[in-house]
Amino acid sequence: MYLVFQVRPAFTFDAGGTYANNAVWIIPRSDKYLLGILNSKLGWFMISNYCTQIQNGYQLIFDYLSKIPIHTIDSSLPEDVVHHERMVSLVDSMLSLNKQLAEAKTSQEQTRFQRQIETKDEQINLLVYELYGLTEEEIKIVEEHQN
Repeated sequence: MYLVFQVRPAFTFDAGGTYANNAVWIIPRSDKYLLGILNSKLGWFMISNYCTQIQNGYQLIFDYLSKIPIHTIDSSLPEDVVHHERMVSLVDSMLSLNKQLAEAKTSQEQTRFQRQIETKDEQINLLVYELYGLTEEEIKIVEEHQN
């Protein structure tokens, strides 16, 4: 699921059948790998190049969003399988940490979960850079775009 208007990556995985209005669109795939890519810095960089800019963010109309090149996994290549499993594991951790953050009762717990989320987020970004074969120079361009 994702918000049609975003100022930062805000894709989520719904396993509970949440009802949505017309400001939320659903990608009918149970794909945590895709979720990791779309929420990454490179995913946001690609969104900024394919989707319509509005105010401080982007309008993610599916016609444009669907043009974003998603690195496909070749299940006959062991390296691709490892990358896929790693991404799914990181996304599962991220989903769990965000749930724990929402349920945290003290500012100390919130800080701890936020730091863990930031670490997982960086691991996802590094994996996505590797999947797309980005050079250090290309990574620098993506990272500077986020600031």
